[in-house]
Amino acid sequence: MLPYDGAMLIRRRAALLALAAGISASVMVTAAPAPAGELVLPPTQSAAERIVDEYNAKNDANNASLDIEGQAAIEGAPIKTIDDVAYHEAFGRGETRLGEGADIRDISDISVFVPDQSSYPLTFLAFERFASPDGSSVNEQFLVFAKTSSDSPWKVTHAASLLPDAIVPDVATDEHGLATLVKGKLASKLQVNPTKLSPKLARLWQDSAEGVPIAKPFEPGLLTTDAGAVFLNELEQLPINESRVDFKFRSTETQPLCFATDAAGALCFFVINYRATLDPVSGIYVQDDSRVTLTGLVVPGEYGGAIFERTALVLAAVPKRSNLARVDVIGFYNGLVAAQGTPKGVNVPGDAV
Repeated sequence: MLPYDGAMLIRRRAALLALAAGISASVMVTAAPAPAGELVLPPTQSAAERIVDEYNAKNDANNASLDIEGQAAIEGAPIKTIDDVAYHEAFGRGETRLGEGADIRDISDISVFVPDQSSYPLTFLAFERFASPDGSSVNEQFLVFAKTSSDSPWKVTHAASLLPDAIVPDVATDEHGLATLVKGKLASKLQVNPTKLSPKLARLWQDSAEGVPIAKPFEPGLLTTDAGAVFLNELEQLPINESRVDFKFRSTETQPLCFATDAAGALCFFVINYRATLDPVSGIYVQDDSRVTLTGLVVPGEYGGAIFERTALVLAAVPKRSNLARVDVIGFYNGLVAAQGTPKGVNVPGDAV
């Protein structure tokens, strides 16, 4: 990676990093009072575990057949936006399933954390560990489930794949085994108020892409000070010409979702959207019928540039307020949400943004 006219430079070469992308602007549903006389209770531990099992089975089946309607029955915003586009992108390349062996996972461990709640939307957190089909890798992720009304199904709204070396604090539970949602006064006791996490990290990602990252209040690492290399690596997966790229990161998160951890901290989910505007150093981008070069979302043709919109669902471990404490970004779930080729003769990134 070399600076080029104020932008980062993509060279057509093998990827240097390996981060699984995959598995949107966030819209939180406000709590709705139940109809008069209706008793609203969170799911029991066993019921929550059953909900996770049912989701995994349906998700695997949907991935195996690119069943967008089936996925809509088990996912809601913001994750649904990412996964819908992943299916459309695969369709565009003539695929019939999402990835090689994407429907085969050996899930070895599931834990659920259900907060005490008495109004909709109900929500709970799930952790799961699973191995790849050949057993060569083990992945860990958190999922957030939500139910918006008495007659609506449980759906996954957020997910985050953990970094391999992530230090994950234990989710706090009370004497009844119930977790706690962190908001209001509890949120004000954290090192960074959850509402500030998305704009602060978006600013750090922008600085990382421009080569001048200052980590504070975050821990230095792959998803903070090194984020520019991560996002450049995403583009290096495409067989494109050597290119200039301009990144723009923006926060649209207004209400992150946080679960209390031991030592008065929190695990917080929030959203960052970003745009990569590409300009070939020489020549043009040729998108043939395979639609491999500019993803399955772009129709065949010749283009003077390209614009990719992506969304990251981010998971951070936020400690309680302390002079030395820093926020640790421990995982994310990242995907393409839009792509377009720009006409020849347009000055990308300037004119096409």
